[in-house]
Amino acid sequence: MDEENLQQEIETRLEIYGQIFDEYYDTGTLPGGWENDVLADYIKTVLDDPGVRFQAELDVVWLASLRDSVLEFIRVLLPYYLQIEEQSRREREYMEAFFNGNLDMKRAMWGGMVVYIEENYEPNQLNMEGYDMQLRNKEKDKEVIFDCLENEWKEALDEQERRMKEELVEKNKKSVERTMNRLYGTEEYKQRKKLEKYTYKYPELDEIARVIGREKSPDTTINDDTVEKYKPLLLQHSPIRECIDGVTTGNNLSAMLPTEVALLADAKSEGMFYKKYATKQLQLLSGKSPVIAAKKKETDRKDKPRLTEGPIIVSLDTSGSMGGEKEKVSKALLIHLMEIAKKKKRKCLLITFSISAETLEVTHPKHWKKVALFLSEHFTGGTDGNQMLGYAIDALGEGAFEMADVLIVSDFEFDSPRDSIKKSIVKAQGQGTKFYGLRIGCGARYDSFYERSYEQLLDKMWVVNV
Repeated sequence: MDEENLQQEIETRLEIYGQIFDEYYDTGTLPGGWENDVLADYIKTVLDDPGVRFQAELDVVWLASLRDSVLEFIRVLLPYYLQIEEQSRREREYMEAFFNGNLDMKRAMWGGMVVYIEENYEPNQLNMEGYDMQLRNKEKDKEVIFDCLENEWKEALDEQERRMKEELVEKNKKSVERTMNRLYGTEEYKQRKKLEKYTYKYPELDEIARVIGREKSPDTTINDDTVEKYKPLLLQHSPIRECIDGVTTGNNLSAMLPTEVALLADAKSEGMFYKKYATKQLQLLSGKSPVIAAKKKETDRKDKPRLTEGPIIVSLDTSGSMGGEKEKVSKALLIHLMEIAKKKKRKCLLITFSISAETLEVTHPKHWKKVALFLSEHFTGGTDGNQMLGYAIDALGEGAFEMADVLIVSDFEFDSPRDSIKKSIVKAQGQGTKFYGLRIGCGARYDSFYERSYEQLLDKMWVVNV
């Protein structure tokens, strides 16, 4: 696996393990298909500890910090963890090539295969001397012997892979245990704990969290354009037995044998399926059946309802005028929305804007350190609201943040949006996007031309005076 694909796989796994952490904490059950995963089992072990459970239920900030620590531990281990999986995958391919070959091929590969097994397995796992003796016996059914060897080899490989993963976790888990013991003393925890009080002091923050990304009513769906598709009629039973003339190989998914489909039902064999698909080695029914060849043109219209608890875009004013208490309220709201987004598997994009705007997907595990750094820094500089809004509109055009709700957190001491920006906002609102604002002011209500222009444009504006 090259570096780019490795990093992508690490990021994907981190998201999955974050979801596993949340689901197990809430339900006490690992999600289906992950019951035998070593890292998922480690998460279970951590959360099964009565002391951990007790502290987590008392202190949500401590739980969030624990979650981040466990996932950071997993992030560090994943390159080695995936290397173990890759090694096992290559061995399974080797195994498959051997057992799928004919008897002559097995004889040709036998010597090298025996050497490989004896170098990587103990005799009590795979007794190759015994198998060799059995195969030399002319009265023995060779295929039965090979079937038995294949099953034992698979079991030994699975056992070895799990053992290597468990050793990897066991060797390194003390780092998490040390972190768990000092969570209360970390600067990140202290900072989050201080900011937590603002969610109680200002009920508007809770209201915002409930509203942002809420499910759209079922009677207000948006229709996509008409879609024409060619639907294959491949899975119908053909009454003409003679149309099927044998088995071939390829990557036509609709002609697959059931044995190939079965590979997808097991996480352990799923990788094998994708490899066979990529190399066009899937076993397929061959023939010239008119049913197999038929395609039906369909025209339909899909309803595209608002995503349930969809993505969030938070545009946070980090200019100098937002310092002090305003900054603390802003960060408290950001943390609140972040934790909700993580727990509910919602994407959350942070756009920070002062003199220039920057973006950061705060729910992505690889960005959590950057988020922690941002929370420790102070707000400075001027404000460019138009650039910020431009970034938000651009993000709405991306698939991951389509129909996201946009929240602007600011004192709104900046120019009203340009006409082109206004038109883009109105267009996005017509497609289901909501634009909200939180104005954080000082003392009496700030009533400027700029603020009024935003109040008229946004779907809702909250006001917090600090």
